[in-house]
Amino acid sequence: MSAIRRRFSLWVAALFMACSFMACKGRGNSVEGSATTAATASVVYATTQVTPAALKDVFDALDKKIEGHVFVNLSTISNGDSSLTAEQLSQLTQKLNLDSMAFSQADVPDIFSEMKIPVCDTTVISYHRVGQFLAHYDFLINIGSVDRYSGDGFGGMLQMTSVGVATANGKTAIREGGPKAMAVAAKAVHDYYLGGKQIIYIMVMGDKEYGILASEDPVALDQACLDIVRSQRESGDTTKVCDPEGLRKAEETIAWAEKINLGCKIYKLECIN
Repeated sequence: MSAIRRRFSLWVAALFMACSFMACKGRGNSVEGSATTAATASVVYATTQVTPAALKDVFDALDKKIEGHVFVNLSTISNGDSSLTAEQLSQLTQKLNLDSMAFSQADVPDIFSEMKIPVCDTTVISYHRVGQFLAHYDFLINIGSVDRYSGDGFGGMLQMTSVGVATANGKTAIREGGPKAMAVAAKAVHDYYLGGKQIIYIMVMGDKEYGILASEDPVALDQACLDIVRSQRESGDTTKVCDPEGLRKAEETIAWAEKINLGCKIYKLECIN
């Protein structure tokens, strides 16, 4: 990857029972999703708040060294309790001693300048078309949020990782290929960053019980978010309802991502504050 001036770029790009939600209120508590054992489960860290301090906590829990030129793929700047503001993210960079990196919401993928990165399953898509800008960054931080009101009805980390850095051509290929193409494209980005060694996955829930979720495993992270949303639907929380078809598509994407070894649906939720 080429070296350019250091900066952050921001682009606005299973089932839990009631006791699972309560378990998140105590530091150090953990909840396992799906039928699993701790030995096989991917860890998903969770906070109860959406604050710079809480975001710093999940960074600390992930315990990854962030260095080089960093791109932040962001889809959480908007109004509402479930979002992070630019000011909060600026506070975060100071907490992480990254305050020398500037923010630029205008730095988005150039649809006229793309590169092709290999995929693990060429029967779905031949390659993944991403912005050429990605070659300039050594580390990728994905900060997304569950979209309960879009046509897709869920969004999620796999969608963000695949579509979030894709060019117009790349987005079209994913849309035409469906959930499987989305999973394959997400794995292409994951593999591009040394098999996930230089990538971080964070989802903002902004709920009463769950604020921020993070994991090294994007499949486990999406499964945890999906379980939370489904639990809210079953509890009758009409403010957190996702489109059923969107949830079905998300489930299919997660299943295919697991099949191509991007991650594991089995997870253990570990609450850190």
